[in-house]
Amino acid sequence: MHLVGASGVSLFFGRDWRAGLLAGLAALATVLGARLLGLGKLQKAAESLGLAAGFSVLATPYFVPHSLPERLPLLALLAQISAWLLGRYRLKRTRRWAAFLTLSLLASWWLWGAPLRIGTVLAAWPMFLIIAGWSAALAALLVDTDAWCVAASSLSLAGALHAVGAPGIWELLALIPAGAALGAITAPAQPLAHLASALSLGGVAGGAVVFAGRLRHAALNPVDFAAFAPLLTVWVAGKLTNRPFRRLGRIGKAGGAVFALLFVGFLVYSIAALAGLR
Repeated sequence: MHLVGASGVSLFFGRDWRAGLLAGLAALATVLGARLLGLGKLQKAAESLGLAAGFSVLATPYFVPHSLPERLPLLALLAQISAWLLGRYRLKRTRRWAAFLTLSLLASWWLWGAPLRIGTVLAAWPMFLIIAGWSAALAALLVDTDAWCVAASSLSLAGALHAVGAPGIWELLALIPAGAALGAITAPAQPLAHLASALSLGGVAGGAVVFAGRLRHAALNPVDFAAFAPLLTVWVAGKLTNRPFRRLGRIGKAGGAVFALLFVGFLVYSIAALAGLR
């Protein structure tokens, strides 16, 4: 199974990169319009609606036979509904992890084409687990963070994939959660606010590993390592926000996320250059 279509710099600088910008504008328009109309619930869905709008631009059958980009818009909307439902309950840590894992498995199943035959599912179990693993990890780390951290994680994945020369469609998909999160940055706070972005970003990272990496063949290539960039970014941002930038409030959160993005970006590009990939 391989990627069909353009890749690399030509696609990155083509018109399709505007999908990330559209995601941000759609999220911002939703927040402002819902606020004007007094629809508080719609404001809280701004980020997921932005994701759906951005992913819809890239919903082209790049893959044979599974078209992961085509399934991302609905995933974002279903994740928002799940966030609303789970947000009504104060789940303990164990049940919370169980909920994230269940949603990640369902997201992986959906992105892989929603197969109904057990044989098909069993035959593709490595791919299922890879996508589900990245989705669960990012869900656990990102759902209760701030929009700056989500955006930094998203941009770090896009930059890392670009650094290692991954097919260009993955860079473009990775930009969309950043646009949606920043566009909805003024939306009212809610439980599991960034669940849609976390599962979507996990699907993109896991999808890049499945389709462009070697992990499913029990081997590794640069794309597999690049997919860890958002996880590292969240970890670095958390350390900075909890310690040196703690007293700065919201500015500290934004500063920690930006610094984490710059640090991970410098690290990834430096390693790529030393490995001869740049």
